[in-house]
Amino acid sequence: MFVGLVLRTAAERHEWMIPQWDWILVACFGGLVGVGELVSRYRDEPTKAILSVPALLYVMLNAGASILALALGREFKLLPPPASDGLISWSAVMSAGLGAMLVLRSSIFRMRVSKDKDIDVGPSSFVQSLLDA
Repeated sequence: MFVGLVLRTAAERHEWMIPQWDWILVACFGGLVGVGELVSRYRDEPTKAILSVPALLYVMLNAGASILALALGREFKLLPPPASDGLISWSAVMSAGLGAMLVLRSSIFRMRVSKDKDIDVGPSSFVQSLLDA
């Protein structure tokens, strides 16, 4: 989040083309969900867990999924278009962020591999393997 705000400030100062706030906020929302999940899972050492390389990948995966959900939602006209006056479209930001988190944590089906062990098949198995790392 901090890097995004610094880049946005630098882009405004140097007149670079910058993304609208919707894109930055939806990425921050997805990243914060990832950080929150890591902190709640690893309560004994949350700072150590957040600063690891797999945690960074996990947070970036969540942020990227939120950005992708916003892009797809706008492309297929499922979400409102960006406001022409620069206002934040909160309904699009929240819908894309929550929708991405829902898809990442879903499974298509559950498969029993042994008498007492089940495996989820779908995006949730990939997310779980990142969390376990």
